[in-house]
Amino acid sequence: MPRNVLVSNGRFAVALDDKARIRDVYFPYVGLENHAVGHKFRFGVWVNSKFEWLEEDWDIVMTYLPETLTSRYKMRKQSYGIELEVNDSIHNSKDVFLRKIKVSNNLNCDQEVRLFFTQDFHIYGYEAGDTAFFEPNTNGIVHYKGKRYFLVGGATSGKGFYQYAVGHKEGEGKEGTWRDCEDGQLSQQPCCSRLS
Repeated sequence: MPRNVLVSNGRFAVALDDKARIRDVYFPYVGLENHAVGHKFRFGVWVNSKFEWLEEDWDIVMTYLPETLTSRYKMRKQSYGIELEVNDSIHNSKDVFLRKIKVSNNLNCDQEVRLFFTQDFHIYGYEAGDTAFFEPNTNGIVHYKGKRYFLVGGATSGKGFYQYAVGHKEGEGKEGTWRDCEDGQLSQQPCCSRLS
């Protein structure tokens, strides 16, 4: 599958598809050690008790911010009355992937909106031994295997993750923790090996 966006600083690179899903994570060399190998890092939205992955029936237009290598996805769902602007980039001197999301309510009433993100790392290019845990001091999820560690964090109005879940993937009949998102509530499960 082609990648619509590639952001990089020369050591760390992230490739995204047409739905703003991360599909490739390269480190410590661009093109070598792909820690996602095409697996979807899903992106979902919950609006007033309705959940949907940003995969179907969304109007999505991808460009770059003027004179930058920062992506600009404009995502709109008429029936939800919301619009998202998603900007992705890599810090120029630090190995940090940055994602900023602006949510606009196009209706004349208040709406509750929650955003959900999943990670499906395959560190070193394979899933065996992938491990993760919720780290309360950073309020983030740490994914690791061998010498590779990835910290995933976020903030809304200065606060960290509202909810989190860590669980199993690709084995024993389990699809992955991403299914936990679909009711708008996460389990707060703090750790697990071989997760999604």
